[in-house]
Formats: sequence, structure tokens, C-alpha cells
Amino acid sequence: MSTPRRPRRGARAGAVALAVGALSLPALALPASAAGTTYRQANGPADCVSINPDGSLNTDPGSCSQFGPAGQGRSNQQARNVILIIGDGMGQQEITAARNYVEGAGGRFEGLDNLPHVGLYTHHSINKKDGSVNYVTDSAALGTAWATGTKTYNGAIGVDVAGRPEQNLIEVAKNAGMRTGNVTTSEIQDATPAVMGAHVSTRSCYAPSGDFKASCEADQRVNGGLGSISEQLVDTRADVALGGARGAFSATVEAEGTYTAADGATHEWTA
Repeated sequence: MSTPRRPRRGARAGAVALAVGALSLPALALPASAAGTTYRQANGPADCVSINPDGSLNTDPGSCSQFGPAGQGRSNQQARNVILIIGDGMGQQEITAARNYVEGAGGRFEGLDNLPHVGLYTHHSINKKDGSVNYVTDSAALGTAWATGTKTYNGAIGVDVAGRPEQNLIEVAKNAGMRTGNVTTSEIQDATPAVMGAHVSTRSCYAPSGDFKASCEADQRVNGGLGSISEQLVDTRADVALGGARGAFSATVEAEGTYTAADGATHEWTA
């Protein structure tokens, strides 16, 4: 085995840890047929770890780091555009299962596994009655959490446990003068896209009347609420909105009058 070089001052801890792990691999008794073969190491380039003709490993701690000796290549430039892609029900366990199935245990997804940052957060919801933790969340409560930063009860869209509206990402962006979009392969009133433009007590409150109306009387504008999800999506009015359930936008508004939106502005609507 080649003698490992002493890590340079200021070397990344991750690079050192990876190199140490690689140097312990000969204990696995690699087959002689593997001599001269190049193996792809997790997060490293294709030539990160190679096997010498005598069966020993040849590694370079710098090259075996996630981004190589040159580092990550950070930039001080600010992003002009941000696209948030939500894979509904796509957690680490689903990604791992797909990766193992498609690429094998040592495989990688090009693109997804090359992203420089990964962030994780808890995804429990809150029981409405007593405020206790509910470890089984739904997409409405989870969507509200990432769209507004507020934990809430299952079924809630853009409101906290007490039913108070919480500002979402599209509202923050529009208030900052940015152009926005809300695009989905599902119904646009479905929980995940709805949390970006509405504030209702129950996720099924699609429309003010007709087949898409749910039992959400307190949310209806005729009763002083902010309106159904469809009505609020029209008010939020992302610059680009694509999705299903067009019929919910054709529902008849039951009354006319004024109401105060989540941003505090007063609006009028007609039947």
C-alpha cells in the first residue's frame, strides 16, 4: 500500500475522513482479478480510488474529497432566479430506494447527487385539539411548514393551529417585487401547490359552490372568510400558474361584498 500523505494545513475534514475510510479497504481482501481496475468512490471523481497491480489501493486524499483538490468553487454572485421543485412524498428513503434499484448500492444519480448542499427538516404536524406532536403528517401540514415556516395541523392550508393566516413564499416574493410561478402536475388546488397561494382551514375547500365545494363554511367569503382555495389563488395571482381542476374556477360565487385578504388589503367581489 502506498503511504498516505499527511493532510495539508486547512484541509477539509470531510476529505481526511474519506481518505482514512478508503485506506482501510484492503482488509476486505479484494480479488486478484480486480487489480488495475478503477472504482468510483462516493462523491468523488471516477479515478478517486484505484487498485494497483499488486492488489493494494492507490488513493489521493485531495482527489477523494467531494469536490476534489480545487474545492467546491463557490461564487459570491447572487442567484437571479430560484426554482423550488417539490417531489411530493419524495424523502431520503424513497430516493435511496430508487438509487439502489436503478444504479446499485454504490451508484449515483447524476445531477441530484451532485448538488452541493442538502438540507433536512422535521416534518411532524401539530394536533389541533391539544397542541401535541403528530408524527404522521399530511401534505397540507407539511406544505404549510415549508411554505410559511409554521407547523400546523393535518389538513390546514397556510394557517397556523389557531387558524391564523401565515405568509407564504409567493406572497413574500410578490411583496418584494419579484415575478412568481406556481406549476404542478396535480390539481392546482391540491395541498402542495395550494399552500403557495391560499389560507383555509381544510385542504378540500376548493371552490365557493358546486361539486368542488367542501364543508368549509367559515372560510367562505359570504361568512367573512378569505374565500376558497380557487378564489384565493386568483387573488394571489402568480405570474405563471399551471395545473388541473379548471372546473373549480368555474364555480358560482355565492354573494358579493368586500373582504380583507391575508395581506390586509380590502377587496371587492361580485357574484
